[in-house]
Amino acid sequence: MFSKVVQSEKMAALGEMSTVLAHKIKNPLSIIRSSAQYLKRNQGDINNTGTELFDFIIGEVDHLESVVNNMMGLAKYQAPSLEKINLKMVATELISHWTQSGNHSRNIAIHLDCDQDLPLVSADSRQLQQVFLNCIINSEDAMPEGGEIDISISATEKVTLSIQICDTGSGIDAADLDNAFRQFFTTKEKGMGIGLSVCRQIVQAHNGTIHLENRPAGGLCVLISLPADPMTVLEPEKEALHAGSNIDH
Repeated sequence: MFSKVVQSEKMAALGEMSTVLAHKIKNPLSIIRSSAQYLKRNQGDINNTGTELFDFIIGEVDHLESVVNNMMGLAKYQAPSLEKINLKMVATELISHWTQSGNHSRNIAIHLDCDQDLPLVSADSRQLQQVFLNCIINSEDAMPEGGEIDISISATEKVTLSIQICDTGSGIDAADLDNAFRQFFTTKEKGMGIGLSVCRQIVQAHNGTIHLENRPAGGLCVLISLPADPMTVLEPEKEALHAGSNIDH
């Protein structure tokens, strides 16, 4: 019965994923096809329109690549490869690369504020950079007219790291806060509802927590709590499990 329930849930998720993919891929493919047809008909006249169409093709291919990468990130989950890392350096490197990329909105400023004596954390640096990137992209999408993203990293008694990623956008409806991490749920016109789901998957794999809060002055905050050593979080659970195994039934 349990196997049937699991299989049923898998099929339901697969059906929903297929619908989302079909919708997200159809429009870019149509734009690429029509642009290519125009260029074929006007091979000897590559004017400003032709240059613009080349830009459309490149942009839509990039969009399709993003869709595929997000789907693969959701489907092909890999357990984190833990090593001691400096979270400030991880965040600084990611922000530097992002702000120099062509996808960053130039009218949005990103600020990073970290405690001076942050402890090293056992984590997968690539996966945590993915969390930072997904949150930053969501924030920038929420501020098409520009704004600010404030990222802060602090330590609590050298045991837990607190990460806050806040923007000055419009926030989201209170009714959507609980649904935001659900797969394929999105309030964005071109969103797939995968980014936050992947973030939660990564954070939970590090034995951390993640949730959203609207800022009183406007905007949204992603609040993440990570243990400096995720393996220590498991010890009490192991002890409880061993204790429970000795109970006579």
